[in-house]
Amino acid sequence: MIRMIAGLLLAWPATLAAQQLHKCVDARGHASYQSAPCEAGQRQVWVRDAAPEPVQPTQLVRPATARQVDPPPTSPPLASGPASAQLPAYPAREPSACEAAKQRRESTLRKVGLKRDFNLLRRLDDAVWNACR
Repeated sequence: MIRMIAGLLLAWPATLAAQQLHKCVDARGHASYQSAPCEAGQRQVWVRDAAPEPVQPTQLVRPATARQVDPPPTSPPLASGPASAQLPAYPAREPSACEAAKQRRESTLRKVGLKRDFNLLRRLDDAVWNACR
């Protein structure tokens, strides 16, 4: 335990070391920004001290094998009161008609494959919307 603490204390100042950023311009006028000094044949425009920003845990990228799917966002409940009285009232439809329209849409899209166009998608979605509203 003491060795680990001593190792951390020795490594700590190394992480605080200042880094430099160099702007170099070559003979053709192309600028490059690098952490090393400019090479021969390049003109140094400026040097700035730079410290890397700490990486937040939320910025870390997960590997593709550990990809997680976020749950779908939930919509807030409708308010009750005078504002909800302004919402249009749609007649109740049978859930079976809605599900049947969705199944027809899916089977049609499977048959057509990638040769679908906007008009077909619009007609299928309108049929589902009319059955499910």
